[in-house]
Amino acid sequence: MAPIRIARPRYVAYYLVEGCLILAVLYGLALLTSTLDPRFTMREYSTLVAPAGVVFTTILLLIQLVTPRERSRISREIVIFSIFSILVGLIGAAGIWLLFDSDSRRHAFLLVEAGVTVPLVMGAWRWISIRYAVMNVLRERILIVGTGEVARDLCRWIQARHSHQYGVVGFASESESGLGTVIAGGARVQAHYGALTE
Repeated sequence: MAPIRIARPRYVAYYLVEGCLILAVLYGLALLTSTLDPRFTMREYSTLVAPAGVVFTTILLLIQLVTPRERSRISREIVIFSIFSILVGLIGAAGIWLLFDSDSRRHAFLLVEAGVTVPLVMGAWRWISIRYAVMNVLRERILIVGTGEVARDLCRWIQARHSHQYGVVGFASESESGLGTVIAGGARVQAHYGALTE
């Protein structure tokens, strides 16, 4: 994925949602840990939530930059993100354990929890957002000019492989007589050529 493509408003909004989700997971883990074990205080953890959230969000963004664009890209991103998250959680926990005193070592537990929980939540979020088109409003809309077999194949290809990025709003036909006719994938003829050029 090219950096210029990531800078589009649709992608920026998607990354902001995912970044906020990661921060919410980290905050929830800190709150849960401090509730279950009184030795862990939420005040101590609150200083670790934002930096850890930035690290996990940056890892996710970098993985999306270098992952090839394929049909299996989403599942591959989640697997790679899971591996890196677990590694970052373990390395961060080991660093805290080695560098700080016994009181600060409690923070290491949050990083280990986050290294496992964040990828699980992100995987679930990606599956739900694609399956139920949660971010549909942010998809780029496409009007296919033509109603022939190539136009039908293009519509089916977009819906099968890129439905989370693009939405086919309809087709443009040569005449007004076909308006409203379903061509492929539930998309209808929305306009005719003359209306597009006028």
